[in-house]
Amino acid sequence: MIKQDAPVETVQHRATMAACCHEHSDSFIDDSLDMLGITTLRDGRWRWIYVNPSLCQVLGWSSDELLAMACDDILHPNERAAMAAYLQSGRSLERLEQRVRCKDGRFKRISWNLVPAATGGAMYHSGRDVTERRLADELLRAQKQALEGVAAPIPLDEALRALTDIVDQQSDHSAVAAIMLADETGETLRACVGAGLPSWYYKAVDGVRIEPGLGTCAHAAACNEITVTPDIEAAPSWEGLAHLPLALGLKAAWSMPIRGSDNRVLGTLGTYFRECRQPTLWERQLVEGLCHAASWAIERKQAEAALRQEAARKDEFLAVLAHELRNPLAPLRMGLEVLGSRASPEAHANMRAMMERQVDHLVHLVDELLDVSRISRGQIDLQRARIDLDGVVDAAAELSQPLIDARGHELTVRRTGAPLWIDGDHQRLTQVTANLLSNAAKYMNSGGTIHLSTGVEAGQAVLRVSDSGYGIPPERLSEVFDMFVQVPEHRELTGGGGLGIGLALSRQLIALHGGSIVATSQGLGHGSVFVLRLPLALPAPQMADAVPDAGTDAVPRRVLVVDDNADVAQGLRLFLELKGADVQVAADGPAALRAIEARAPEVVLLDIGLPGMSGYEVARRIRALPGGRQMRLYAVTGWGQEDDKRLAKEAGFDEHLTKPINTAVLLKLLATPPPTS
Repeated sequence: MIKQDAPVETVQHRATMAACCHEHSDSFIDDSLDMLGITTLRDGRWRWIYVNPSLCQVLGWSSDELLAMACDDILHPNERAAMAAYLQSGRSLERLEQRVRCKDGRFKRISWNLVPAATGGAMYHSGRDVTERRLADELLRAQKQALEGVAAPIPLDEALRALTDIVDQQSDHSAVAAIMLADETGETLRACVGAGLPSWYYKAVDGVRIEPGLGTCAHAAACNEITVTPDIEAAPSWEGLAHLPLALGLKAAWSMPIRGSDNRVLGTLGTYFRECRQPTLWERQLVEGLCHAASWAIERKQAEAALRQEAARKDEFLAVLAHELRNPLAPLRMGLEVLGSRASPEAHANMRAMMERQVDHLVHLVDELLDVSRISRGQIDLQRARIDLDGVVDAAAELSQPLIDARGHELTVRRTGAPLWIDGDHQRLTQVTANLLSNAAKYMNSGGTIHLSTGVEAGQAVLRVSDSGYGIPPERLSEVFDMFVQVPEHRELTGGGGLGIGLALSRQLIALHGGSIVATSQGLGHGSVFVLRLPLALPAPQMADAVPDAGTDAVPRRVLVVDDNADVAQGLRLFLELKGADVQVAADGPAALRAIEARAPEVVLLDIGLPGMSGYEVARRIRALPGGRQMRLYAVTGWGQEDDKRLAKEAGFDEHLTKPINTAVLLKLLATPPPTS
């Protein structure tokens, strides 16, 4: 397309144009798919004297508009000097890539080939639009830069700031980016990092509510979707806030949520423009990649922090566990010294009672640890039955009353007056409730009050334990049910104690029942409230009269104790002989089989972890002996999981007893007559 009306155009320029067209046919130039143009030097500037339709179409300018311009009028300011130098040199040049301004204000990447005309001092411009290819390359480079930045061992804010710097660089400083992170509650956004925004701006937007229809970032976080505001001043969502970006010359904004691996919103990456417009497809792709990198960085840093916290908790737990074990072991050692002395019978009796309490405490510690292990591996089985929640309350109150009385507290219990039937494990629910009562008693000054109530709310059975104790700081409420966690303020007030697993275990047990447990407190000095909720069950059916328990007075029996631990075996022997039993002892499987052949016992207390021949194998061989089916076989072992009980039953055991043996249970079993056939 040749300019027709050019009053300032000299005869020389017309001759130049004619010569150029003579070198190349008009039809070839006009029909070329490449962008073609011719410039010549006039008034100190290289001006267009010819542009073909392809050049006009790519850039959006008309031929008349371009022919009225100099070549550098459509170049990015940073590119003009280079083009002028190349044109002035009069040499050929290939693949000169420059940013060229379109009529709509956008810049495209054009790769120019420059060839001087044979006559007239003109220059041929042959160009191709390489914008998409170049943007794809820059996108890959930016994403690589982002991933390298977040993978570096640097603080999170530095890694995220590097991502916002990429937006600044790729936009030629025409856009400003900022990252905001959701707080732990997911209710507000906290200003994190950004490029090109002053500190007062961050202070103004820090803590903004995550709410639909509020600004751009808050809406994006609330709805978990890309949000675009092409004109901030006219947007209702920016009412009351628009003055903040407008004061910085920022007129448009868009925000993309930073999503975690579970699609949870971790924060937002907001971009602000200095003109009213929408983001381009490439800008969306760039920010999407940066959001992925930000998500990876945030979750990695959170995981690292969680691992450090978990390691610290475990270290603290081991230290506390050692302390908790030493406490009962010290009086036990002292008790052994007293029992071995010539102290009075009364002193012996008192020491024995003390030692029994300390052993019970040790058993409780070990049981809690085993419960945690079983639950974490999904190996705990609830013994569900239709029970009245009030029965759980009675049992828990009975267990906790000695501690409550010792601390001088008062326990009041309020019931609904009608049975609250639930489908649950009586022992486990009693364990949870007793734990709540014991905690209330421990973390309270002497003379406090504890209230326990039951009721029905929203179709659920509710058990509530409140106290007038130390209370819990609000920031600690979300942590009290975590494993190995103890409230530091409580340790300072009580001097320590406890493993920090009771509430964690309680929450897990209640979850297995399909229920929930929550804690509330107004802070230190204001007491605490723990609320336990369980699904209601149908009313209890009529039950037959219970069969009375067998008595616990031991009937003289012939008993064989098989255990490779001599102290355990001799301890059982002495205890049973005091109850009138005739006891033999064997240290391994072969010795046990020889003892049975010499004199068949009525009951065999058999350890599982024997050397050489396991207790399971010994049991199978006993059952194969003449008369072996008439003996009572009781497994006595430190292994107490459900799989262990199943293996014992398959091997032929009648009962499975976990060490340390509950002597009342053992005496009841011994009182049961063995089968006669």
